[in-house]
Amino acid sequence: MRRGFEGRGAAAGAAALLSIALASCSQPVPEAQVPSAADIPVANAVMCDVDLFPPDRFELQTRAQVDESDHVGVRMSYRDPNGRRLHFTSGISGEIGEALPEAGRYQVPTGGTGRLLGLAGGSDTWILVWQEEQPCDARSVTGLGFTRAEFEDVLAASGLIPPQD
Repeated sequence: MRRGFEGRGAAAGAAALLSIALASCSQPVPEAQVPSAADIPVANAVMCDVDLFPPDRFELQTRAQVDESDHVGVRMSYRDPNGRRLHFTSGISGEIGEALPEAGRYQVPTGGTGRLLGLAGGSDTWILVWQEEQPCDARSVTGLGFTRAEFEDVLAASGLIPPQD
């Protein structure tokens, strides 16, 4: 005796499964199951872009994506031959550089004001933070291993701030 769906039995079984599947698809979705904006898969969300690039001596090390509620933030990490690191971010929420004092302000190309954060006199960590349009509003460049003047030179070479004297 043969077992399984074969011949007429196979056709009857497939028809029964198809009927059940079609019936379940035609049912209205209860209002409580309608997804909210926060439930939308990140694949459908806006992908932020880091549209700044460091001077050629910096080599891309990593590109990371951070899933936010309505967009995907991006961090691009670079290193130069001297081991200095740069991190460009776009759309990543959080308090970047919150413990560092403000050391200056610069006009950024989008018309906003960037705040330079860092400790004068010996700090090798400098951060420029600014806001742009949502959802990718939080922007920053973090430099590790730089003097203030070196970091400002890299920011100017990246087209983010005017050249410094």
